[in-house]
Amino acid sequence: MKHFINSTKGVSCRMDRSYEYLEARPSPQLDIYYGRLSELDEYVSLLQNVLGDDENRRVQQLRNRNDKHVYILSHSLLRFLLAGKLDRDPYNIVFMHDKNGRPYMPGGELFFNISHTKYAFSIAIARTYVPGIDIERIDRNIDHDQIASNYFSYSEVDYIAGDTRRRNAFYMLWTRKESLLKSIGSGIVTDLTRVEVSGDKNILPSVLFPHDKFSPVFEKYFIYSLELDDHYLSVTIPEKRNLEVVRFSCSMINDVVGAVKKEFVN
Repeated sequence: MKHFINSTKGVSCRMDRSYEYLEARPSPQLDIYYGRLSELDEYVSLLQNVLGDDENRRVQQLRNRNDKHVYILSHSLLRFLLAGKLDRDPYNIVFMHDKNGRPYMPGGELFFNISHTKYAFSIAIARTYVPGIDIERIDRNIDHDQIASNYFSYSEVDYIAGDTRRRNAFYMLWTRKESLLKSIGSGIVTDLTRVEVSGDKNILPSVLFPHDKFSPVFEKYFIYSLELDDHYLSVTIPEKRNLEVVRFSCSMINDVVGAVKKEFVN
């Protein structure tokens, strides 16, 4: 199953001193994926053996079964996707982390981002820039009004209050912020209220993202959001384009994994 997002449905964010930042080259390849644990749980045992040592240590640290299985699915499928696109052995793919903790592949052949919740996960892969992606479950037990009052701007709080589906509006804005920060590579900034994403055109304070600390930072970003079942997904990229979100199915996993194993795994 595929979900399409027209480029006109996104919002933009621009640095307030854009002349200090780069303009992105369009990516010849941009792939977005979404998967649900309830539909893919049977593949956990099949995929786990492709993970690296660091990933296996992380799995052992997770106590919740769902967290473990979503982590295994998302990180192993990332390896198989990258292997298929680069004609590489998934077992030999190496991940490193930059000075701000963002994972990457040495060599810069492909850039990726990954996000997961207890019940679902998402992956973004691009050729010429780091995409940002965030997925969150629409949790009805969380006091979203309290969180918004601490981390959202006045205009964002008003935006949520004026929406008939306030909780959904909250998660749309939250995933927008997270995916934007992940694309920039900054992590959580000191004052999230200054990172506004509720308008069609938003201005980002460049003082929060000094170009000598986060490199490369682009002068503008575009954020696309999609409600998928009981989750919200947002993708941030530094170019305006149509998006296609591919939902993992059993047959798709068989194809992706089977093609790579046929080439590299005895």
